[in-house]
Amino acid sequence: STIADSQSHSELDSLYKADDEVTIIVELEDKPLIEYYSAGKTSNSVSSFIKSSKSQGINNQLLKQQEIVKQRIQKEVPIVVEQEYTVVMNGFSFIAKYSDLDTIKAVKGVKNAFVSTVYRLPDLEIEHKPTMAFSSETISSTEANKAGYTGKNMVVAVLDTGLDVKHEAFKNSP
Repeated sequence: STIADSQSHSELDSLYKADDEVTIIVELEDKPLIEYYSAGKTSNSVSSFIKSSKSQGINNQLLKQQEIVKQRIQKEVPIVVEQEYTVVMNGFSFIAKYSDLDTIKAVKGVKNAFVSTVYRLPDLEIEHKPTMAFSSETISSTEANKAGYTGKNMVVAVLDTGLDVKHEAFKNSP
């Protein structure tokens, strides 16, 4: 199962118009670099493998194959490539019109293509500048300082207790 499996046309059609420009991620049929690494057959770490001359040769072959598929896509659809991926996934991302998604999926060498959800910070009407002028009052550090606590030689830990998957920021995630 891939990320794209969870993106039905009806869900996407409700989010995008045909001529909306979207970021599309294309996964190619050729396997990614990490699948050439055999943990049990070598004493090298993954990072050592990625830096090896063998890995670099495979990576160059993957990039050459990507160029061939990009040219095939560009014969059908104008695209602007943003990123190339070879390590965990063999593919690339680009900007194209939403209506071109099915055409891209049909190109020889494409295993799958899907719209990438892109999150952007909202434009704020008020300019917010970070300030430390009132931070002591906010966290009551003045009282702690008066009691002799300065923070010197202290260790601070932040515990992340979970993720609210029902939060609005995740409503379009697969």
